[in-house]
Amino acid sequence: MFRLLSINLLLFATISSQAGEFTGTLRVIPEYHSAYRESSFFVPEPFHEFSHHRSRQEFEGHYQQGGFNLLASAIMTQLENTKPDYDTLLNELYYDTEIAGQELSFGKKIMSWGVGYGFRPLDVVQREDRRLLYSSTLEGVPLIAWDYFADNGDAFTLAYINPLRGQNDDHLDEESLAMKYYSLWDNIDVHAVARLSKHNKGEAGLGFAHVVNDALEWHGSVLYQYRYHKRLNRLTEQGSPILATDNPMQQNVFNHGINALLGFTWTHSSGLSLLGEVWFDESAYSKTQWDNLRQLTESQLRQLETGTVPEAAIYNNIGASSQFFSQPNLLQQNLLLRLSHDGETTDTALDWLYTPEDGGWVLTASLKHERNRQNFELGLRTFGGRADSAYSAVPEDLMIYLSWQLAFSI
Repeated sequence: MFRLLSINLLLFATISSQAGEFTGTLRVIPEYHSAYRESSFFVPEPFHEFSHHRSRQEFEGHYQQGGFNLLASAIMTQLENTKPDYDTLLNELYYDTEIAGQELSFGKKIMSWGVGYGFRPLDVVQREDRRLLYSSTLEGVPLIAWDYFADNGDAFTLAYINPLRGQNDDHLDEESLAMKYYSLWDNIDVHAVARLSKHNKGEAGLGFAHVVNDALEWHGSVLYQYRYHKRLNRLTEQGSPILATDNPMQQNVFNHGINALLGFTWTHSSGLSLLGEVWFDESAYSKTQWDNLRQLTESQLRQLETGTVPEAAIYNNIGASSQFFSQPNLLQQNLLLRLSHDGETTDTALDWLYTPEDGGWVLTASLKHERNRQNFELGLRTFGGRADSAYSAVPEDLMIYLSWQLAFSI
């Protein structure tokens, strides 16, 4: 029903574009992934089929007329030797209006908050993963929001997220009340956020961005969470047995968490810029928690030598533990350096992410070129570090993607 609704709305927007404004984007992204078979977390065939070649095609349509906004996507993904998977997504569908001098929004809307490039502690509503291989349009949240703009430039937002939904393990589907305040103090952008929900209880944070001069900017933010969660393997705390008959990865609840970030951006008139950020994410693994998971996996692999345990049982456990690599930050402490150049038609960037607790790193490079409403992008990512580091254990050692994008309007 939801898919059918989004398709009908997109068709309606196309037909009605004469009365409003319709823009569309077509994007094709082939990918190549190289398996790292030496990783303790690599699951071989026939227990798991690793897809070297993957593809993603997207059509995105945006329609706007007055306060009405619609953003929908049609997506096709395909893994090697499999049939294509089709999906539709209603990214946004909301109406902005003014009632009694107050600005209100109703519907489904993207609400990205906070400062930072690699991580945004103050993004308490959307919680965007900032470390994806390539960016894609976010999915908004159902809400009723009130915005107030003062004459001095101050701004306040109060949003009721997912009305009447109640508690839900999925953050985007959980009912909550979120607030954001923005002000400009002597050339310093000041941000304050708060969020109340059954899942996390109370969250509150402060952030800033200060432009020192034409070349230098620095920024920072900190968020306190009364309650936060992380997915851990229960076998790491039991000691024995070392194999589970069901999924051993369980959501654990912790109290009094802190997320914090501090960074700078230096920019040269030639278009060259250097960004540096350090951050701490309490919901990521500590060095001890990672070591426990790594040692458990190595112990499970040693069971293969005994021949007394079915291989399927061992690799099912290792496959469950590999969910660890799907979180935005693997370890709590992170350092990011980004060197980039913005040209008239071509942009280049080189990112190096380092985890000082275990000596792991991620290197990402990208090249973008724009011409006649077309965007071409080539990128790659590789992992490494000390032998016992988390990033050196990623079961992929190289990712390459090529993106072609065409934008148009009616």
